[in-house]
Amino acid sequence: MKRTKLNFATISQFLTNPYVLIIRDEMNLAEKGNFHFNFLKAILAIITLFTLTLIFCFVLITTALKNIFDPRVERMRSEIQLIFLEKSLDSLRYEIELRDKYLQNLKEILLGDTTTWIASAEKNPSKLKVNTTEALANLEKIDPIDTIFRRQFEDIPAEPRAYVRNQTPSLAQQFFFPPIIGIVSSKFDISKKHYGVDIVSKLNEPIKSIAEGTVILASWTQDGGYTISIQHQNDLVSVYKHNAVLLKEVGDFVKAGDLIGILGNSGELTDGPHLHLEIWHQGNPVDPQDFVYFN
Repeated sequence: MKRTKLNFATISQFLTNPYVLIIRDEMNLAEKGNFHFNFLKAILAIITLFTLTLIFCFVLITTALKNIFDPRVERMRSEIQLIFLEKSLDSLRYEIELRDKYLQNLKEILLGDTTTWIASAEKNPSKLKVNTTEALANLEKIDPIDTIFRRQFEDIPAEPRAYVRNQTPSLAQQFFFPPIIGIVSSKFDISKKHYGVDIVSKLNEPIKSIAEGTVILASWTQDGGYTISIQHQNDLVSVYKHNAVLLKEVGDFVKAGDLIGILGNSGELTDGPHLHLEIWHQGNPVDPQDFVYFN
């Protein structure tokens, strides 16, 4: 038995040898069509079809199906979700800290303990009580806008518009939070140019805002010491003088009952620890005792 030797000519003849594929009807063997081919063309056609299929699949995966098959997209999506969860966790942690601080402060207020506020203020020397010389030196660095606000409350005309008791129905319908619980030692008296009330209470007692508003003055004045003023709705302004420490700054928004200062004895026009509270409505002073209960 002879062995057939495979060489290039034999392979070439095998690949290029023509063939005819005839299609006949099964019933009557009638010729329906024919197809001429050889193995070389068939192999090339298969390779071409396979290549086109690979290219089509690659384009499809990198475009329309990218979000499904590309692992980088899934990794990026996971990283985005992780960042979002971290931010949400930080926000929740911050909210919990604020709630804990609020509950702790509320507990201290109810128990009459203000040592935490004093300790917090002592960490910031800029908020501590200073002597008159230092305060006057700091007045030279005050912004002109603060100076304008200060003049509105310090340089009060000698004869302000006449005060008529209980002619403020809009204020009578509004609830005011007591800034402090104590005894009124000096009442409202326009004839003596005393445009507010003096409330005596325990030293270092926290001072609270009577209503929500925006702080428009938080500074030291020669007469009133550490003074803070709040602009409220309905053309209403409240002024708190002789504080030992101020807990808010100009531009801060406060709600009714928020802590704004600590009872003290700062300023020249004071004879002991007390709060001097003034309420101004549409440029006129009103008696705080008509709207606020202090005991």
